[in-house]
Formats: sequence, structure tokens, C-alpha cells
Amino acid sequence: MKRFAIAAVLVALVAGGASLGAEEMDPNMKAMIEAGTPGEHHAHLAQAVGSWNYKGKMWMAPGAPPMDAAGTSEVSEMLGGRYFRTDFKGNFMGMPFHGFGMDGYDKVADKHIGVWSDNMSTTMMHFEGECSDGGKTMTMVAPFTDAASGMKLKMKSVTEIVSDSEFKWTAYVLGMGEQPFKTMELVYTRQ
Repeated sequence: MKRFAIAAVLVALVAGGASLGAEEMDPNMKAMIEAGTPGEHHAHLAQAVGSWNYKGKMWMAPGAPPMDAAGTSEVSEMLGGRYFRTDFKGNFMGMPFHGFGMDGYDKVADKHIGVWSDNMSTTMMHFEGECSDGGKTMTMVAPFTDAASGMKLKMKSVTEIVSDSEFKWTAYVLGMGEQPFKTMELVYTRQ
């Protein structure tokens, strides 16, 4: 109930502030509206909206032979282009795999943010990062605890936009040795 009350107050404030001219608006309200308006980084994320096929490789341990990976991914816009939802489907070691992610850009903190969870874990990973190359490369990192060893590790995720119809996603595990361990490399093509 408390969340509803807070949301109602925020909606009323934004609606009331939107009816005022910019010169009449309270500076705090103006800053709040600006922080809540999608910007350049949200436009970069919007490039992924659509249906995708992916193919690639997965490695279970450093030096292990790669396994093939293939499936589909559906990316959709949420909350007026502030967040983007990914529904990911495929197979992992002969079993159905379904993952869910949400990505956005926090204008106040000036960083990309995201979460990921799937049907093979009870962990929800929380990513933070930045983009480079004019929004064509996004690098994010999430801390996690390895289920087998209990080690505190980090996952590094690198998304590279190749074209409007192709992007590459690579995942590394940090903290298992001096070098990052590449655990996955997927190439996505638009359906």
C-alpha cells in the first residue's frame, strides 16, 4: 500500500510539473523530470528491440572444449523506453534453458544497469557498467558467488553492436586466476 501511495504522489507531481512552463517549474521538479526522461543511452539500448536468433560457444572451465549454443531472444521496450526486457530461450547440456534480463540506464548515477536470472539458478545477477564507441560497445560487471566452490567472483559482459541486424555478446568470469576466463560467446542475428 505504501508503494502505491508513493507512486501516486510521484505521478501527481510529474503531471502537475508538466503543466507548468519551464520558467515556472520548481528546480527540484525539473531535475526529477529530466532524470526520468529517456536519453541517448536509452536510444542505444533500443537498438536491440526485436526478435533474434543466436549461435555460439560455451566453455564450462578454462581449457575445456567448447559446447555449441543456439536459441532465440526477444527484446522488448518497457516503461516508455526506460528499460528493455530480454526473454532468452535455448538449451543447456540437453536441458531447456530460459533466462530473463532487464537493462536500462540510470541517468542520476550515470551508468548502465541490468539484472539477469534464469531457470538454472536462484541467483539474480545485478550488473553495472558503461558504454563506449558511441554506444556500440557496452561493458558491464556483476558480482556473484560460484555455486560449486563458494568463491566470490565477477561476471564481465561485453555487448558489441556489429550492425542493425547483428551483435555479439561475450561473457567472462573474473577472479578464477590472473586472466579472465571466457565462458560464453554468442552472435545474435535479427529474425
